Amino acid sequence: MSELNFVLRTVPTLDDDVRSMLQLLDQPQTVYGEDNAIRRERLLELISNSTTIQEKYVDIIENGQTAKDGIDKNLDNLSYDGMMDDVEAGEEEEEEEEEDEDFYTPGSEALYDTRVKIANFSIAESRKRLEKQYLKWKSYKEEEILSERRNYYEKLGNISLEGSQLVSDRYISTVKYNNNLIACGSWDGKVYLMNSQLEILDSIQGLDNNNQSGSEKIGSLDWCENKIAFGNADGVINIANVIFEDNKFGNLITLKGHLSRVMSTRFHPMGNLLISASSDMTWRLWDLNKKEELYYQEGHTAGVNAIDVHPDGSLLASGGADALVKLWDLRTGKQLPELNKRNENTGHIRSVQSLKWRENGYHLLSGGADSNLVVWDIRMMKAISTIPAHTKMITDIKILPGDLAIATTGYDGCVTISECDSWRVRKRILTGVSEKIMAIDAFNFEGELNIVTGGWDRGVKFYAVNNIN
Repeated sequence: MSELNFVLRTVPTLDDDVRSMLQLLDQPQTVYGEDNAIRRERLLELISNSTTIQEKYVDIIENGQTAKDGIDKNLDNLSYDGMMDDVEAGEEEEEEEEEDEDFYTPGSEALYDTRVKIANFSIAESRKRLEKQYLKWKSYKEEEILSERRNYYEKLGNISLEGSQLVSDRYISTVKYNNNLIACGSWDGKVYLMNSQLEILDSIQGLDNNNQSGSEKIGSLDWCENKIAFGNADGVINIANVIFEDNKFGNLITLKGHLSRVMSTRFHPMGNLLISASSDMTWRLWDLNKKEELYYQEGHTAGVNAIDVHPDGSLLASGGADALVKLWDLRTGKQLPELNKRNENTGHIRSVQSLKWRENGYHLLSGGADSNLVVWDIRMMKAISTIPAHTKMITDIKILPGDLAIATTGYDGCVTISECDSWRVRKRILTGVSEKIMAIDAFNFEGELNIVTGGWDRGVKFYAVNNIN
């Protein structure tokens, strides 16, 4: 860097200091219509364009002259050479900080082997997905597709409440369906097992850090085959087996590593891996066969509220209280470019609360505390639409079976159904209560679309649409 640039780096920033320096340089302290920023720019231009003024400025710095106390008091006994040393040292520190911004730590052999397995698995799954999309494109008939969609959306308008069941004495924070059973987690620290008639079949209390039955605030729940993973406020992840023959919970194991509340848990499509997110600003990858943590990932500047795994198992999306949506390559451990582009007025301005990938593999949906439902296209790495689905915080997102519609819940007490691809709101279901809705899941059963929700009313609601197929 040239000497002039070094000099310009020492120009004061406080307006009182700028005025004092202009006075010492025999220049007017202020010009009509000038604000603080323009005044400092004028000082910079004077020093840049005039060798005489530049030399005088250096003399002032070296002699520690002041016109009044407004000039930085640190200049009193500071030489020009010393200031240049400080500037150079500052630049070195900035370079070190930039270098430290991204860092990597050596991974274990187990992690390497896992990443190889994820890569092989994702390649095979990607091939299946692309072949399916190709066959769909090859047989594409626009008129038939439009007619089918029109018929589907009309039937969605006939969705009705079929039942409601009080479950707990505290809020229901998460609901998931699997194998004709519904699992819901509550802030009382329990997970409840129900059938489609909303009869409670069994419940299990999560374990805390001391392996005592007494955990609180189940934050998230995910289901894979006969395993249910849920996290609690203690930072402990509990994994329970479900005995389908008896409709009962079986053994319970714990995974420990998070330093604070577990906000989200997701099984990897391979089935033997679990990913968890926490308000400790990390997400972690777990090997369920060995019951151990493979690695943890930092990157968010606030708690990580939501995660979702790409349908192929290759990528992980994470959303945090820092209003950022981040993408991670599980095959390499590297972070992809951030999706948020605030200078383009897209993305979230408040906490990201929920995430969901579409089956096509390139659309990602995120819901935030700013009430925005944002649609991201990762092929272009930008937002392509913002759906006005809710008036308050969006808490959960579910792609309905068939990949034609999106169901979301929020603090406004509504279940909103929006169209895929056109991104229009199709229907808002008023639940009849002012309570906040926290979670949603949906499934097809014998030609009927079923939707279950849970929230602050401490219960589970069951909605249905007949003859949806």
